[in-house]
Amino acid sequence: MLELEKQKQGQSSVAVEEDTVWIHPETVAHALWECPSAQDVWSQCSRRIQKASSPYHSFKFLLEECLKTFDEEELVEFGLTAWKIWKRRNEVVFNNTLSHPSSINQSVKLLMTDLDQAHQPARQCSSPSSVPLAWEAPSQGKLKINWDADLDKTSCRAGVGAVVRNWEGKVLATMRMNHSLYPDPFLAEAYAAHQATIFLKSMGWQDVIMEGDSLQLVNCLNSKEEADSYAGVLIKAARVNLDSFTVWTTSHVKRTCNSVAHALCQDALSIGDSITTVDAILFCIRHLLL
Repeated sequence: MLELEKQKQGQSSVAVEEDTVWIHPETVAHALWECPSAQDVWSQCSRRIQKASSPYHSFKFLLEECLKTFDEEELVEFGLTAWKIWKRRNEVVFNNTLSHPSSINQSVKLLMTDLDQAHQPARQCSSPSSVPLAWEAPSQGKLKINWDADLDKTSCRAGVGAVVRNWEGKVLATMRMNHSLYPDPFLAEAYAAHQATIFLKSMGWQDVIMEGDSLQLVNCLNSKEEADSYAGVLIKAARVNLDSFTVWTTSHVKRTCNSVAHALCQDALSIGDSITTVDAILFCIRHLLL
């Protein structure tokens, strides 16, 4: 924090060694790699990036070493993390705000997932029918809930939307919620998933299919691993709720299949707190159900 405060004030980094004061000029290598605040972020990256802890007096030499040793996925993670650290530094200098290292790491993972999804259409072009492009009704006797989250970063609020439909495509219930939340996309998705499970539990439904358009979040719900973060706590709580149901599954779908939930979470940013409707079609989603 001291390092970032000195950067904010436009000062060089200072180290005190007994009676001698050494002044270190601010360099790209120091700002992105050597600074203790930057190392707090790098320490949460994948294992091989963590092990690349040797001091580098030139960021160019560090990058050259990474190009020799890292695979493609590690290089993407390294590049996105360096970019996020630079943005984080600028937020301290210009806006006096400091993001937690865990939020930087989660943001990088989300960006990596988005990049991977962006390349999927090219890999799947040989079998376009394998990926549904529109919402599909569940099998008879089952219910499906779609959920999504949207952010208002200016006011630090999250909009949550969820819709439950039966095997005939009939809307049984909707939920919209406006909640104060740190504006992190993955955290918002985790919060929305948790609220969706609470919504299902309150309605008494026990045999459900959950669908969301965040692949990272769906993978976390289907995993037994626990993350030491606020998002991780919400995901764990959502799994506890789901495990109380008779039958449940969670799957990832494209945004086109999740358009109703997305419209609901956007509309949620305009309401005061939370609104639940039963057997009613809201104006904000009517055009998507025709």
